[in-house]
Amino acid sequence: MKNTILKVFNLNATDEYYGRLKHISFHSYEGELCSFIGLNKSEIHVLFDILCGNVDLDWRETAIYVKDRRIYYRQQLQSQVYALNRNNYGLRKWTVAEYLWLNQSHGFLTPGKVRQLEKKAGDILEELDMELDVHQKVEALDPLQLRMLEVVKGICYGASILIIGDDDFFGGMSEQMIRLFSGFLKRTIYNRMTAIMLGGTDTSMIEYPDFAGQTIIMHRGSIMKKVNADSIIAMPTLQEMTFGKKETEKPFAIPEEKNIDQETGIKPWFSAYSRRKQMQFPSGTLSVVICRDNLRKSHLYAGFSGRILPEMHIPEEEQFCCRLQGTLIPDDFFSFLKRKVVSLDMIGTRQDVFENFSIEDNLLLPSIDKFTVKQYTQVHRKLQAVISRERRLHGLLKKRKALDLNVNDRICLVLERWLIYRPRVLILFEPFLNSDASGASLILEYLTEFQQQGAAVIVIKSNAEYVESLADQIFVF
Repeated sequence: MKNTILKVFNLNATDEYYGRLKHISFHSYEGELCSFIGLNKSEIHVLFDILCGNVDLDWRETAIYVKDRRIYYRQQLQSQVYALNRNNYGLRKWTVAEYLWLNQSHGFLTPGKVRQLEKKAGDILEELDMELDVHQKVEALDPLQLRMLEVVKGICYGASILIIGDDDFFGGMSEQMIRLFSGFLKRTIYNRMTAIMLGGTDTSMIEYPDFAGQTIIMHRGSIMKKVNADSIIAMPTLQEMTFGKKETEKPFAIPEEKNIDQETGIKPWFSAYSRRKQMQFPSGTLSVVICRDNLRKSHLYAGFSGRILPEMHIPEEEQFCCRLQGTLIPDDFFSFLKRKVVSLDMIGTRQDVFENFSIEDNLLLPSIDKFTVKQYTQVHRKLQAVISRERRLHGLLKKRKALDLNVNDRICLVLERWLIYRPRVLILFEPFLNSDASGASLILEYLTEFQQQGAAVIVIKSNAEYVESLADQIFVF
């Protein structure tokens, strides 16, 4: 029978920035890898801070046990937990031996102590069948070896619980590396400790459903579902895991080009498909595409918007073909724009506006070459009237040029510009990255208006925060 390492009973917590947790209860056993994933990552942040002992709760009111001993102080939990992080590697000039044991040595580092560190490091590496030279510099290790070294560091630390909470822990790793790391982690924690993955690793959990022994799905601060690995056949999307598979959905298959519209039954407004994935984006809907790996996320954005650059080396399985109303779009940005497929990268930056142009000229940029002088003058007057009436645009009234705008004003200016242009498809890449709470609210208002115009709105992000409650469909990579 497996020993229970971590027990949490009816945990409730509130964080004024991240949100709240409601009635969280779970067990994590020795040798088990348990993953927490959710559409909204806020509650994952709260749980991560609590389990790492970084939150000053009233620990007498919480029910958290480690190896059947109740936790009353956060320092007790901190001594039992080691958080793995891809950026934990400290001084990369350190050797493997120094990285594993140096922070636990005391006093002046004599040659004798160095030899002792190297022997202890060699012993633990040999025990784990790791062929690493203790004299090797950390900076010389490959991505897989770095992650494996982090696990060993947790053992040296004496932790009972390993936590992977880094947003991009598997970034830069190939599928084979992730598989090898999974096998190493399972062998290493067997009869030693438990491991917990909290957010940020959603992509790997979806693509490799057998990675974790138990997957716990959270939604709106509560546990929605617990899924054991032996009951999983496939996990195509996080949305399906949370809400169940819709009857109307088709099983994924890569269609032949001539039959793609016949197989779906109707022509999708905008569709994207690769060797491994097919997605459809109906008119008037908001779709969220979640991808944790930054490089892969940029590849997705480039493929969906026609912004593929010559220097990009995109793997074949990540190369997408896009169609608008059943017609294939040539793979270049101007072909997309000509068909009113508009893409915006991190709105709110200065690159979005022409700072020496007037506010009206900035709003008219996509269509300015289509006006006669008379029409241009008439439209200018209408725009001034619209700006005066529109609450969101009041910040633009006293500013003659875009140079004077703040971040939220620039967000208004750019989205209002494309609202006038009436795109068929609007693709936004990390739209909330430069915004505060007011800016995020503005963006959400505009997204609703684009949908009401009939545009297919696609948001590409690292998580579903802000748009979680508005999304019609969510795809996870």
